[in-house]
Amino acid sequence: MRDIFFTIIFTVMCGYAFQAPIVGILLWGWLTMMNPHQLTWGFATSIPVNMIVALITFLSIFFQQGRKLPPKDALTAVFFIFFLWCNFTTIFALNYEVAMYRWDLAIKSMIFGWVVATLLTTRMRVRAMVWVFAISYAYYGVKGGGFTIITGGSGDVNGPPATTIADRNHLALVMLMALPMLGYLRQTSSFPLTRLGLAVAMVLTAVAVIGTFSRGGLIGLVAMGGFLWWKSKSKIPVMLAAVIVAVTAYNVMPDRWFQRMDTIETAESDGSFKGRLEAWQFAFNAANHRLTGVGFSVTQDVEVYNRYSPDPTIVFPTGRAAHSIYFQVLGDHGYPGLILFLSLLALVWLKASYISSAKVRATPGLEWASDLGAMIKVSMVGYVIGGAALSMAYDSSIMALLGITVGAGYVVDQRLKESRQPARAMPYPSQPYRVAAK
Repeated sequence: MRDIFFTIIFTVMCGYAFQAPIVGILLWGWLTMMNPHQLTWGFATSIPVNMIVALITFLSIFFQQGRKLPPKDALTAVFFIFFLWCNFTTIFALNYEVAMYRWDLAIKSMIFGWVVATLLTTRMRVRAMVWVFAISYAYYGVKGGGFTIITGGSGDVNGPPATTIADRNHLALVMLMALPMLGYLRQTSSFPLTRLGLAVAMVLTAVAVIGTFSRGGLIGLVAMGGFLWWKSKSKIPVMLAAVIVAVTAYNVMPDRWFQRMDTIETAESDGSFKGRLEAWQFAFNAANHRLTGVGFSVTQDVEVYNRYSPDPTIVFPTGRAAHSIYFQVLGDHGYPGLILFLSLLALVWLKASYISSAKVRATPGLEWASDLGAMIKVSMVGYVIGGAALSMAYDSSIMALLGITVGAGYVVDQRLKESRQPARAMPYPSQPYRVAAK
């Protein structure tokens, strides 16, 4: 039944996407971030929905009037160069089969982000994509938060199977990134009931992050909450929400959760942390020997891993994931790739700072953009800290956030240009006015 219901919705939305590219990218975003087809547990899981909607969206962009490429700025330029470099390094991958599998996933995410940046040309479109981003991940937040409270944290919160967020640590990161977007929507909504619902969703999503038992998720949640409190003008509501989440976690979570979180302080003696250090050392060694790195996810090839092993005296039985967005890019694409990736993150931050600047807020009609820019920065804090121990460098979540930032920046630029243009003088009438006879 779920399969039939999903297929009907998908087919109808594809029909609209043929007529309007923005519908296509919103549908694409929903499918690639939330992965609803993986929740049907039937024939719909085998339908290549992302490929279908991507093709429809590209055809719609080609045949419909409108912008075909994103705005030209430093952010999109570096993004395009990073895209080209990732393709170039794949040619020289040490295990072409492994690299091509990951290349397929990563490049699709990058193309998705590129199209988001292209089609978000109005405030309404930007807001619609923010809603898709927030709902896609908050679905698992609300569900996972409720599950954590009801079961007393007896079970881990995991994502949908066969997706990039199936792992609990990965799910924790994207839920972290969704929290500020929920906050933005709550701030800018004019309906009290909507604001209340979004506030509840934020609390439950924060509880769900805790319910994943992800240590990186907890660190990211604390860092992001602290940054939000520091930047927020309404510090009391932020503090109240933090207290609610903390009290809930303290009273709900079992002893094994506290025992796992205690290992943060003793990370040096933790086997999992040692494995991460070894994977990071591998990335250094590989980048020092190869300008182009070893290729997408080739760290998982046991022969390649032992070739650039952190300890040449030990033969490791298996390869390992990078366990860090930074070392993932370093090992996959070398130092040039890491420089481009870090530049990309820095430019997203700078663009968000521009969008949230006092100049923008003082411009009539751009208050919403200033709020959004501030929340994008909060999401970035969650990503750069939470992602320090996860292999999520090419995920659709960061690509969507990049596209939203570019789109919001474009709308702000257009509005500022309009505000600088002098008001048009009213033309003189071609005939003199005649005073009607009394």
